[in-house]
Amino acid sequence: MADDTLTAKQEVKQEVCVKEEAKSEAGSSDEIKGESQAIATTNGGAAREDQIKKTEVKVKVKAEATDTETQTVKAEVDVKSDTNGGAASEKAVTPKDETPAVVKTDPDLIRKIINQVEYYFGDANLMKDKFLQTKIKEDNGWVALSILLTFNRLKSLSEDVSVIISALDESTTGLLQISMDRQKVRRSVDHPLPNQTEEWKVELAARSAYAKGFPLDVTLDKLLSFLGSFGKVDHIQMRRDREKKFKRSVFVIFVSKEGCSKFMDQEELKFETDDAEPLLRQMKDDYFNVKKEARKQMKGNKQKEKEEERIKQAKATEDEFQAKITHGTIMVLSGFEGKMDRQDVKNFFNDKDDCGTVVWVDLHEEKKEVRLRFKEENQAKDILEKLKDPDTGKVKVLSQTLEGLVLEGDEESSHWKGIFESQSRKRKAPGGGGGRGRGRGGKRHRGGRR
Repeated sequence: MADDTLTAKQEVKQEVCVKEEAKSEAGSSDEIKGESQAIATTNGGAAREDQIKKTEVKVKVKAEATDTETQTVKAEVDVKSDTNGGAASEKAVTPKDETPAVVKTDPDLIRKIINQVEYYFGDANLMKDKFLQTKIKEDNGWVALSILLTFNRLKSLSEDVSVIISALDESTTGLLQISMDRQKVRRSVDHPLPNQTEEWKVELAARSAYAKGFPLDVTLDKLLSFLGSFGKVDHIQMRRDREKKFKRSVFVIFVSKEGCSKFMDQEELKFETDDAEPLLRQMKDDYFNVKKEARKQMKGNKQKEKEEERIKQAKATEDEFQAKITHGTIMVLSGFEGKMDRQDVKNFFNDKDDCGTVVWVDLHEEKKEVRLRFKEENQAKDILEKLKDPDTGKVKVLSQTLEGLVLEGDEESSHWKGIFESQSRKRKAPGGGGGRGRGRGGKRHRGGRR
């Protein structure tokens, strides 16, 4: 396109030169006429008068030809001299008699076409439209109308390139340029996309709003008409859920902060009819801040609920665990000297009529300690009280004087947890508990044929 622009400049320059030369030649006709008169005066005679007449006719014909050429050049130069910042303009004017009749008679169609194409090349859409960004890079910013007509919304307005181009001729924003062949458009080089700086983000936020309360069946055209009454609209996003159902709310970006302010400053705003519900309106940033705070609160509530559920489950587990414990059954005897025999200790208690029933003995030689588990609840506590020496508070077992106590509280729970974990490991081990004589999970041998 740079070559096209250079050629256009060269053509204009050449044609201007032709124009100036034509003027020069037209001026020289007076000199020739004067010269012919001088010849007639000096020499006289019919022959010279004939020569003068022939010269005047020749000059007149040449002057008329020159005037015609000058007017032609002027018309062409006027068309091509519509420049943009020193560069040859790509926007040619369609003669009024060639403008499609549908465009002449339908100003609403003109407005819709201009709005739609300028939306495609506007800040809000072009910054995120990867397809258009790709096409723009292919041809120095130009995009063929044939490509834009693959977009359903523009296609629904008109499929006639001449209608679209003629409508774009009426745009006054200066956002778009039209190619010389009137088959392509691009965003004007005088309107580059803004850099997404912090200042730009602040300015964008100042003209971006949220509104909720529109009918489920509202169309984009109706939204554009309604919101456009407050100021020119740059972008409207109709918000939808995962099932593509309209959520009755929109995000709207106005071209100016004034348009957005006018929309937000209305005391009460209803869509189309007075009996409609008032629209809920917020600045877009405020909407997201409220949502963010709500999500944070919801997350906190969920975490709180999760923690409460965890505590509840832990309590239920603890209650279930406590229900499995036989309380007051673990007696600890410490201070043994020499070697201890588990069975001897067990028999010492079981052989006495008033010492209950010991069902398990844990021997810890390194600690010189033995732990006894009795069968009945609180049995260990009752028996320990019977065996204690009233003066020393110690217990005499197998000719040894020992310290004795009964586990309670956390110590008792910890001991029982150890018991349950040991039982669980044994059940899970190959050939562990629950096999009922089947060895390592095999079937009971039932004999059979040999």
